[in-house]
Amino acid sequence: MNRRAVLDLPIRIVVVMAVLAASLPLVGSALEHNEEMTSAAALENQVGRITNAAATVYFSGEGSCRTVDLDIPAGCSISIGGSGGEAYSVRGIMGNKTVYTYYMDKPSVGFSDSAVLSGKCTVLVRCSDGGNGYPVIDVIA
Repeated sequence: MNRRAVLDLPIRIVVVMAVLAASLPLVGSALEHNEEMTSAAALENQVGRITNAAATVYFSGEGSCRTVDLDIPAGCSISIGGSGGEAYSVRGIMGNKTVYTYYMDKPSVGFSDSAVLSGKCTVLVRCSDGGNGYPVIDVIA
């Protein structure tokens, strides 16, 4: 009986090692995906802070402003405004890929210039006259 237990132990160890070796890539992949999803959610939250401030200053009228403290995750950035239809958007970028885009449709207001933000920063969001009779939002980093 004791001899059988001694011979059976190495087989059990080999089986346990095989199961661990097969499951480690799955666990690593799950952890990596979880990290990406956490960064994407944090990025979406920061985009929401900018768009909420933009809507608030727009409804408060020309000359109103608000400061927003941002903490953008590492490896991510926020692109504000642009040309054409992108002037109404705020995009969350992870690496080289846009993972979240918010269009200012309620209220329908554009950003005066384009800006790219990353890391910890404080921005000033201000409503000003766009020169064509419609207000625009300035984001000053």
